[in-house]
Amino acid sequence: MTSRLHAQPDALPRDKLLRTGLIVLAVVQMLAFYMLCSHQVRKQHARQTAVEVERMAQSDCLQYLSNSTIASCTSRSQQAQAAPQPENTAAGVQRANYAWR
Repeated sequence: MTSRLHAQPDALPRDKLLRTGLIVLAVVQMLAFYMLCSHQVRKQHARQTAVEVERMAQSDCLQYLSNSTIASCTSRSQQAQAAPQPENTAAGVQRANYAWR
């Protein structure tokens, strides 16, 4: 009976260490999950932007090139994607009339 009246001894240091380790593990897993989700969202935005650019290119081709068809515009865009970029060009630089701008 007297043993029940005595205060419970503090948890063993091993138990505290285990609890701390489990909490740290849970936080690290949540951080990794957040990083995975944000990476997938960025990839989806990039894919969505690429589709939008492709649609705009197709629309511009059909609108501004006379006698163009969907097939000819599609083949033009595929050829443009397959063409190798020169090594000395910077991002966003376009060649026009053999002059760099």
